[in-house]
Amino acid sequence: VAYAGVECIRLDSNGNSERLQIFNEPFDRFRLLSENYIPMHAALFRHQVLQSGCRFDENIMLHEDWDFWIQLSQLADFVHLDKVSAAYRISKSDRSGIWYDDKRTHQAVLKVLEKWWPHWDAEKLQHNLWDMRNKLIKMRENMDKLHKDARAEREALKSALDESQSYANSLREEIAKVHKYSNSLAEDILKILQEISAQILTIRGQTDRLAWISRAVQSVRRRSENTLNKLRRVLLKNGNDN
Repeated sequence: VAYAGVECIRLDSNGNSERLQIFNEPFDRFRLLSENYIPMHAALFRHQVLQSGCRFDENIMLHEDWDFWIQLSQLADFVHLDKVSAAYRISKSDRSGIWYDDKRTHQAVLKVLEKWWPHWDAEKLQHNLWDMRNKLIKMRENMDKLHKDARAEREALKSALDESQSYANSLREEIAKVHKYSNSLAEDILKILQEISAQILTIRGQTDRLAWISRAVQSVRRRSENTLNKLRRVLLKNGNDN
């Protein structure tokens, strides 16, 4: 018998997939007596095993594949290919393809265990107990690591938050300075514009005065020219009379 890994994938309404779990454990005959870690479509076996009397037990309506693997494990070790080669596609509305009824599943597990319980001995029991103990130790180590990583991540997030708040405060101060400077600059520009406006009015007034003086000079000039012309004519007339 040879088997590979299987991944459980959940599909959402948009067709996007999410990996939920991977079944890809190395072969352990003793462990197989207490749990099924080999999905049905993960394994291949030769037809000759049927000649040894291995069959699906018709008295077991659920987990019949698990019972079948236990039968095969009594003949020889399985070969495990450490690679995922198949997938369970699980819809959003259910938990898995067959594990939909907790009560029925529990009863089916008990039925398989009761069938194979007479085959247990002290060595197998001790092996499974030690296996469970090692799993608990590993789980505890993983939990400790997760807690440690979570604390480190929390500290990093807190440090980043403090830094961002400090930067935000500094940025607010800079913005306040810019507003203050812009207001001061606006006031200075307004004063300059007012001064320019006053100077323009002054220049405009001086220009108007110069224009009036120019017009007055031109008027005096015209009047002077007229007077001189009249005087010239009078002199010419008197000269002719003499």
